Amino acid sequence: MGISGYPNFPPYTKEIDSPAIALFWDYTDTGVNEGNLTDSHIYVSVDGGSNQYLGRPDSADARVFVWMAGAEVLAIPFQSGPDPNQNYKFRFFAIYEKWT
Repeated sequence: MGISGYPNFPPYTKEIDSPAIALFWDYTDTGVNEGNLTDSHIYVSVDGGSNQYLGRPDSADARVFVWMAGAEVLAIPFQSGPDPNQNYKFRFFAIYEKWT
């Protein structure tokens, strides 16, 4: 069982020693054609502000992204990790090589 408590999500085994937010998503019943999926992009709204590009997982098959200082594939403004004193909302976008 994954750390989220849901059986579809893999366990996250990396050690985390700084503030972090683990994001899990599932495209089931969303209309996303996972067969043509080449990437997922994650956007974040900080304290109700506009959505900004946060980063992406390291593969198209990934369904977990851990945002923390030093994480791979993070936008420059978010490389220090999440701030426990701020509120966040996330959006996930499916990226296709070719629209069908």
